[in-house]
Amino acid sequence: MRILFTGGGTLGSVTPQLAVYEELTARYAQQGQSVEALWIGTRSGPERELIHTYHIPFISIASGKLRRYVSIRNFFDPLLILIGILQAVWHIWRFRPDIILHAAGYVGVPVVAAGSVLGKKSVTLQLDFQPSLSNLIGARFSAAVGVATQEQKQYFPSKKTVVVGIPTRVPTLAEQQAALHRMSLAIKKRLHITAGEKSVLIMGGGTGAQSLNESVEACVESLVQYAHIIHITGRGKKGNSEELARTYHRYHPFEFPSDEMIAFESLADVVVTRAGMGTLAELSALGKPTIIIPIPNTHQEKNANYFLTREAALVLSNITLTPKIFIQTVSGLLESTHAQGGLSKNMKTALPSDAAKKVADMIQKLV
Repeated sequence: MRILFTGGGTLGSVTPQLAVYEELTARYAQQGQSVEALWIGTRSGPERELIHTYHIPFISIASGKLRRYVSIRNFFDPLLILIGILQAVWHIWRFRPDIILHAAGYVGVPVVAAGSVLGKKSVTLQLDFQPSLSNLIGARFSAAVGVATQEQKQYFPSKKTVVVGIPTRVPTLAEQQAALHRMSLAIKKRLHITAGEKSVLIMGGGTGAQSLNESVEACVESLVQYAHIIHITGRGKKGNSEELARTYHRYHPFEFPSDEMIAFESLADVVVTRAGMGTLAELSALGKPTIIIPIPNTHQEKNANYFLTREAALVLSNITLTPKIFIQTVSGLLESTHAQGGLSKNMKTALPSDAAKKVADMIQKLV
């Protein structure tokens, strides 16, 4: 089977599609067949390096941003979209996919539009709780739409929309879980996290979060008294992290360890994160006690509110966040096994399970 993936700009739309790729690859391997994939993404997004670890060929095309607000670029970006469609037509004609999978990102709109022109079926995945304009447009060209929860069905045609959850790369088979456990133990050994010591993973997504990084740097001296701090700064956003690491041996900064991220999530006792649904879905599958700091005035606030109302995570405002609040929230959760247990239990049931299998079923049915 040949499948064309499209999406990018952030990793939130990338990791769920990679989970589907893993599921399809395993299925076809059992039948003695293979899955051939191609990825069309953005030129400057963080997805290229992660996708290369899966040995999937990567191509970037032109893509204009579809805005719902007044901007001078609204006059020029339609031309970029048209160029992107023409480029996508060429790549689709050459690759001849059996199916196209699209999960947000403006780069996906020219691809699914071009696929429709060439008679190729597409599946659109809606991950965030507030549908993106790119997905609302992409869904019009798609044969099927997969949404994360029942609440999202209202935004898409009911006849072709199915609740599937959010695919994650968290392993379900015992053998794969054992391999993840071994990787987590190896990382703990590498970071000198001994038995009985706690760890906190703090991350701002594949592109990083400058304000979150600044909060971490302001609080490191206090936070390391409670636990090892694993800080994912984002590409090119090291700041003073390397200097701080030399000062505090329990502070471990990384730009973005894409091939080890699941293991970092797995080993952490507490996770602090933005509200990208790809990451939150993985944390849900792992049942991790989580503190969410959504990007202000964005769709991430709706994502965070979904988990807050289900008592599955703590949510802090980026606008009112102070070092004192940050330290008190992290240390308070670390020191309360009762709070950790409640969040973990609710986090595990916050989203539908087996999403990768359900999306793979949709794809195989369409193919």
